[in-house]
Amino acid sequence: MEQNFSLKDYQNEFRKIIVKETKKDFATHLIFYIIINAGLIIFNRLVTPDVNWFWWPLLGWGAGLMMDFFASLNVNKDLERKEALAEKRLMR
Repeated sequence: MEQNFSLKDYQNEFRKIIVKETKKDFATHLIFYIIINAGLIIFNRLVTPDVNWFWWPLLGWGAGLMMDFFASLNVNKDLERKEALAEKRLMR
């Protein structure tokens, strides 16, 4: 059985896959962020309750997580930009 798909069909399915993977990756990072930082807060409170050092990894990793979040929001624009660049190179 032979099926014919247009380039547009392929691009749409490819985009769906990339968007789904990007959202899944962000969700995974968020889960690890919550679990590990909760552990660090508990560890900080048990070992050195007078010094609140847990803020530093919480804020540092949180900044990275926010960049990951904004990248996941712009994944469609990034794909469009890369597709336009590929088309431009092919037209040469």
